[in-house]
Amino acid sequence: MALTLRERCQKRLTGMQSVRQPYEADWKEIARHAQPARSRFLNSDTNRNARRQARIYDSHAIQSFRTLTGGMTSGLSSSSRPWFKAELYNSDVMDDVEVRAWLDETQKRMYDFLAGTNFYGAVKTGYSEMGLFGMRTAEQYSTTVAAG
Repeated sequence: MALTLRERCQKRLTGMQSVRQPYEADWKEIARHAQPARSRFLNSDTNRNARRQARIYDSHAIQSFRTLTGGMTSGLSSSSRPWFKAELYNSDVMDDVEVRAWLDETQKRMYDFLAGTNFYGAVKTGYSEMGLFGMRTAEQYSTTVAAG
């Protein structure tokens, strides 16, 4: 008998939880020192702020975490300066004035679009996840656009 959608989802969730389980103790400890507010989602005592704050020895881990996140954000994808450039593989075509003008306009529109969305906030959160736990989640699309 074929599994229902709910059963397939439950089976998948159980599998993902079993893969995650060995790392949870480390994640809790890391979050407890560097991001105590975030650690509430890893614990059963979700609303015990005073208890979480009392466990902090000093602010070095928190300051280091903020420095890491800020450095990754400003160094990899700063909202205040260009961090990618629209180009073509064919360098001969790149020398054409009209092509260069079109690429420059396209690049400007891409930056404007990113600035008008939650991209920079989301990417900063992603960098913080990588810094704290060594991972982040992102959508991956199976299609790739490439110039011929």
